[in-house]
Amino acid sequence: MEITRTSQYAFDFLNRHRRGAVHSVYKKTINLEMDGQLLAIQVSGSPLSPLSLITDQTAESLDTLKLQPGDPVLATAWSRKLLVGTHCFHWDKPAVVDLQLKGPDPRFTPFCDSELSGTVLELLKTYPPVGFVPLFVDVPASPAGTHAAPDPFLTQTETILRTGAPITDLIGLGIGLTPSGDDFLCGVLAGLTLLGLRDSQDFRHLSAEISRNLAKTNAISAAFLRCAMDGQFSEALVTLGSVSFSQSLQMFHDIGHSSGADTLCGLYFAFGKFS
Repeated sequence: MEITRTSQYAFDFLNRHRRGAVHSVYKKTINLEMDGQLLAIQVSGSPLSPLSLITDQTAESLDTLKLQPGDPVLATAWSRKLLVGTHCFHWDKPAVVDLQLKGPDPRFTPFCDSELSGTVLELLKTYPPVGFVPLFVDVPASPAGTHAAPDPFLTQTETILRTGAPITDLIGLGIGLTPSGDDFLCGVLAGLTLLGLRDSQDFRHLSAEISRNLAKTNAISAAFLRCAMDGQFSEALVTLGSVSFSQSLQMFHDIGHSSGADTLCGLYFAFGKFS
């Protein structure tokens, strides 16, 4: 079995760390924990994240491995082998992608945040009313004679954003492996980075508050928040604005049920609040 594609972040981590254990097992992903850091063995064709170790396997072939949480993990940098339980993944020649998000370079053309903000809004308009999308995009009204119950997560989020409460109150808010609130905060951190504000008080304060509140969410989502604070984001986000609209559309829609949409919501919010 081969690891065919990964991030520079995950590749460098494997070169520095040796031992760990299987953290959790899902249909298309096997999460590994090594020295407190999560990495994700994923099936072929999966969207690339900073934690990704994308393989040549299918969901069916991963399932046949019958791995369980707690199974031992050993990475050997000298032989480029990743031993997971009794199974071996080779990582001697994967495609390695740098997912460090770069901010604007003041020596060149000024960053056009209004143009990218417009692109983000157009991407959000392609989504159904999932996650936080209804807070940023008008969604079709309920059919006559019906009344949709208000979503308590949306109501709470709208209150936080409208009243100026700390947006870190969103940590852990929502359902799923990466709750909507966490994906939104990843988008906000990306927006601050793209606006050239990683060294600003806003970024430092937000990162410090996120770090203090990571216990409010699950380990998988916390790992993505740590990556975002380090400037590491999904391939969809890092390539936004440098690939075609249709490519961005496909990449964001490939990220979970609402994770791509919620990240875009956070990005759009940051452009409006901090630019």
